[in-house]
Amino acid sequence: MELVMDHGWIMTYADPVSPSLPISLLLDKNGDVSKENLFFLSWEVDEVNMYYERGKANRFLIEYDLTDERWERALLVAGPEWSVAQFTNPYRISG
Repeated sequence: MELVMDHGWIMTYADPVSPSLPISLLLDKNGDVSKENLFFLSWEVDEVNMYYERGKANRFLIEYDLTDERWERALLVAGPEWSVAQFTNPYRISG
């Protein structure tokens, strides 16, 4: 895995051959790995609504409700050991 994004507060690593499952580390104000969200996984999925409904049905802790942003439809789900999973369906912008 290679570092593909570093904003100072979040660092994202991805496989250069298959970058569809990046892993991000969130940093606290001291530049240390955050103890609140140790790691962050993001999946691009076709049916983000289905993952939302399954999460609700299984009583997962939804940290960020299903939301339409300008660039994607996404939600964040809390996982074990301070992890967060994002399910996203990026909008395909042509032009």
